[in-house]
Amino acid sequence: MKNPKIEFTDIVVGGGALAEGDVWVRVRTRVFLNRGEEVKGLWDTDESGISFRLHDREIIPGLRAAVDGMRVGGHRKVTIPPHLAFRNIGITELVPPNAVLRGDFELLEVGKLGEPIPIRSTLQCGRCLSVSASDEESSPLPRWDLVLHDRHHPHYPLRCFLNLEWSTRSDGKWGHRTAERRTVELSMDSVEIDQLIETGRKLSANYASQCLYHDDVHTHGGCSPTRSNADSEICWSVSLVEKGHYQQIAYLPKNSPLWTESEWGKRIIAMVQPHLTEAPWRLRINERGS
Repeated sequence: MKNPKIEFTDIVVGGGALAEGDVWVRVRTRVFLNRGEEVKGLWDTDESGISFRLHDREIIPGLRAAVDGMRVGGHRKVTIPPHLAFRNIGITELVPPNAVLRGDFELLEVGKLGEPIPIRSTLQCGRCLSVSASDEESSPLPRWDLVLHDRHHPHYPLRCFLNLEWSTRSDGKWGHRTAERRTVELSMDSVEIDQLIETGRKLSANYASQCLYHDDVHTHGGCSPTRSNADSEICWSVSLVEKGHYQQIAYLPKNSPLWTESEWGKRIIAMVQPHLTEAPWRLRINERGS
């Protein structure tokens, strides 16, 4: 398994196609809370299972990681910790905040590499825009990921939310195991969400001079930020999932005027800025010292 934070036991290994890379999968699921109650109505819509892409951000990380590496015909029992599920928010009347989930998954089908998900499975997914940013590894400020859904999604409890992640190392270096995380719900009406998503998906057409793409950027791996090839400026990422299809819209330099001069950029920054505080553990130390 590629994600060491997921605990799993293979009941049946399976002998069919491998769930790996940019493929869609169809999975039959049963989900339980850690104390034993079965969660009805989360993903188990019918016996045909649910379909999603392994690389899609619309799906909680724990579900993607749980299926990654399975083979068709396989049956796996999985434990998903809260930070890879529904975090400190939960889902009203289904999943309480900070809940550990225990899943019983059967892999029914794997699509071909790059093949779109069958239409039946994607009609309800709509569009999801994600703006992701990270700074220098020594920064006391968090990495963040702003997520906007244009409709209520079956795998997420919120239409608009901000994921924050702070380093907890004294030297400020990043590591997924040494991080403090928080999810913040952001209030926004449907009209504004639709406008931000629509403008975001057209960035490369309307702001061509500001946009960079895969061949224009690089990273040193690990948790290092993405940088421009031309001047090593840190770049932020804008991506879109629409009806099951993932698309990297563009990479935008952190100092791009798009963030300070366009209405779209100014609105994104205004939503995020109030939450970009110093690492909570550092603040707690300062409070104890005073």
